Amino acid sequence: MFFNLSAFYFFYFAAVGVYVIFLPKVLHDIGYSAFDIGIILAVAPLMRFATPFMFLKHIKLDQTMFKSALLFSIVATSFFYLTIENFFAFLINNALLAACLSLILPYLEVTAIKNLGKERYGKSRLYGSIGFTVIALMLGQFLTKPFIAIHYYLAVNILTVIFALLLLKYDIEHKEENINEEPFSFFKYWPFWLSLFAMQVSFGGFYNFFTIYETDNGISLLNFRT
Repeated sequence: MFFNLSAFYFFYFAAVGVYVIFLPKVLHDIGYSAFDIGIILAVAPLMRFATPFMFLKHIKLDQTMFKSALLFSIVATSFFYLTIENFFAFLINNALLAACLSLILPYLEVTAIKNLGKERYGKSRLYGSIGFTVIALMLGQFLTKPFIAIHYYLAVNILTVIFALLLLKYDIEHKEENINEEPFSFFKYWPFWLSLFAMQVSFGGFYNFFTIYETDNGISLLNFRT
């Protein structure tokens, strides 16, 4: 399981690297304004925030839902080729993809921690950082045309799905427990939510526009490191 999980994290976060480092540059190069790029890149964290609330009443995160999320993540990525030049179509496409990705990682991490334990899980998770670093160092060497980034993104997403499916044989049944839960409240833990908000605001500026800032100030993608 360790190898399959490490490979999953490697390709999952390699895909994240393509998305947050190079997609803003691609959109900029094909004519999107900074405002448009900001809206599109804001969809992913918004969906990651909103999707878990659907678990409470509308979504049961079981193996069937997990497989559906994997399938639709590839479909949504493939649709990048058709929608990327239309702002509203690409916005909806990104929302669908982000919703799928919000289901995939939480499902696997429960099984991973229970099977590997905290120490081996941490070592496996490290390969995600390696995948992010590798794609950051490599893709800048080949990004001569905007759609090359989409080719890479689709390829690493397909590899992510393959290794995610291989991990299903280690799947642990998620048993529902009757827990007396308090009503959800933003105000009870407001410092926690405020800190998360500030963190996301800082990420937005760094990830969404840093590549554009660097290239606009004369740093070639061939020498770019993030």
